[in-house]
Amino acid sequence: MPIKELLHKVLLEYPEVSKEGFKGHQFSSFFRKEISSLIKESLDLSDIYSVKASTGNGAWAKVPWIAIFNKLVTESVTSGFYCVYLFRVDCSGVYLSLNQGIAAKRDQYGLGVSRDMIRKQAKLYREILTNDSIEDFSDPLDLKLDAIPKETTSRRLGLAYEAGNVVSKLYSKGNIPDDSTLVDDITKLLDIYFSLFQKIDLEENREISDDKEDEWFELDSAKFLLSD
Repeated sequence: MPIKELLHKVLLEYPEVSKEGFKGHQFSSFFRKEISSLIKESLDLSDIYSVKASTGNGAWAKVPWIAIFNKLVTESVTSGFYCVYLFRVDCSGVYLSLNQGIAAKRDQYGLGVSRDMIRKQAKLYREILTNDSIEDFSDPLDLKLDAIPKETTSRRLGLAYEAGNVVSKLYSKGNIPDDSTLVDDITKLLDIYFSLFQKIDLEENREISDDKEDEWFELDSAKFLLSD
């Protein structure tokens, strides 16, 4: 299945399937397993990269994602930095983003401070990268979070994605380009990803294990609220 068709399928079907029961849902299984495999095959990625996709853990995520990790940097959305497709809450579009994990900083400094920290770090990363390399990824990351109640983990997660965004490009629902363009964009962003990896000290990104993901990034229940 072409990448364009995959993205369009999610944008078209996710608003409806996410109203149904989560446990054992066929779409969730398709998203996590088949999409990851299809993305990796389409890009012919080397073994240094891994692909993971998620629609949530125990409940449908408001912002489903498909991430590409450089294993030398991270293998989790909770730490380091990574390339990721982030779908808007209203499924009006999907972003290709170079983003950052927040969990390690959140545990040490609290949520509000850690968001400010990764926002400043994103600015620093953009300054490290050359302008011509990132000029195609200048769309502000707007995940349409107003549709999510403020006092929920999903809203806080969305704000973390927006704060952690280094560079991104939006594909609107009715204007997804052909596969040659999509693959070219991912290839460019992976080059940016690797370039950034070469230029910065990664020690601070090795502080957290993948186990933190279940505690923070995919839970959407009021009883898991975090205070700033």
